[in-house]
Amino acid sequence: MITSRGCPFNCCFCSVHLHMGRGFRAHSAQYVLDHIQYVVDKYKVKNIFFEDDNLTFDVERFEAICDGIIERKIKVGWETPNGVRADRLNMNLLKKMKRSGVKSVFVGVESGDQQILDRVVCKSLDLKKVVEFAKNAQEVGIKTGAFYIIGFPGETKQHMRRTVDFALEMKRKYDVGMHLFAATPSYGTRLYEECKAKGYLPADLTWNSFAQARQAKGMPMITTEEFTPADVKEIAAQALAEYKRLHLIN
Repeated sequence: MITSRGCPFNCCFCSVHLHMGRGFRAHSAQYVLDHIQYVVDKYKVKNIFFEDDNLTFDVERFEAICDGIIERKIKVGWETPNGVRADRLNMNLLKKMKRSGVKSVFVGVESGDQQILDRVVCKSLDLKKVVEFAKNAQEVGIKTGAFYIIGFPGETKQHMRRTVDFALEMKRKYDVGMHLFAATPSYGTRLYEECKAKGYLPADLTWNSFAQARQAKGMPMITTEEFTPADVKEIAAQALAEYKRLHLIN
């Protein structure tokens, strides 16, 4: 299960994150391009993953990376499996990404309810921009997927169903893959501290509990006044069943 879109220090050569506050320090586009060139030329790499959710944070730098791949004629496919911001990717940039070899783009949406995004997740993202991205990406011919999370403290079952409805609509209209997770309060995170303080976690919590919760068949951990882990599991199961139906249709 996913707790946040934060980088777990696995962003390879693309950037270095300063986790004290909201700082961000990136390697230059030239540095990134040189590394791509090296692994393609020396090891015949055919596809690379940018496992960096801040890849599109600096649009000018990201565009320079795409331009460099095109100008150097580097024959490589690339993807963003860790998720990037949808609201940074306009039509012109998506076209450039396509020319540079992008195979798929995953974006972090988190919630399909704007109120929850603003008040609970505290993510400055307009869902209308996500829809615009999906529409443009489909037109350009780029495969897309989106990450969603349900079961945050502060949510109700109605809020969770709105996220599911949004995700399914994105699949139905624009063929955006749905990747739905339950909020898991990893030890040491703000979510964990909040859940612990409010008594939302199991009394017999162990380190193994976190591992089990992250498994596909595991049970979510958070219980609030509004929902139980079983409620979250049921909503997710219903969403997955409908998603599979849509996937077969498409």
